[in-house]
Amino acid sequence: MLALACALLAPAQAAEWTPMFNGRDLSGWAATPGGSWTAEDGMIVGRSPVNETRYGVLLSAKVYHNFHARGSFRVIHGDSGFYFRTMRMNGPGSVQGLQMEVDDSRETGGLYESNGRGWVVKLDEAIHDKTGYTPGQWTNFDVRCQGPSIKVNINGVQVVDLMDDRNNRMGRFGLQLHANMLMHVEFKGLEVMELGASR
Repeated sequence: MLALACALLAPAQAAEWTPMFNGRDLSGWAATPGGSWTAEDGMIVGRSPVNETRYGVLLSAKVYHNFHARGSFRVIHGDSGFYFRTMRMNGPGSVQGLQMEVDDSRETGGLYESNGRGWVVKLDEAIHDKTGYTPGQWTNFDVRCQGPSIKVNINGVQVVDLMDDRNNRMGRFGLQLHANMLMHVEFKGLEVMELGASR
């Protein structure tokens, strides 16, 4: 009885960070047609030539609801994105859902809904400049989604605090290769902590 009472009084097990990429191959991910994705030196690397007309997206096999995700990216060439709560679809772009913008401009960190509203949050330049983002260098990010609340940080600086988003409440993670441009983007350290149900 005493052991049972102690077990009932013990705090719930804390959520843990889980790698989304094993560092060796793309197990747990599947690519839509367009460009190429490879595992290289502990990174996920995406490339496509300027004449590629399709948006190549590498999607997680698993679907997530509420979560905290983090990792690092480096943009060598082009316009990429970190998708979340995203669903695969037929037609241009291959997917519908939100992406955190990842490119070589001051738009990096903003939220864009592909095959939906377009820009949801476009960053103020003053906020972006606080992140110290430099194209071509490794950049840390984290995205936290709990119900309609979405928060995005770039290099430890909060750049998005959206309280009432109306996009999908669940979906896949994805990495994007933009069509019709030279692309080379790298991701590493991707991990996720699944959160409890929204209050």
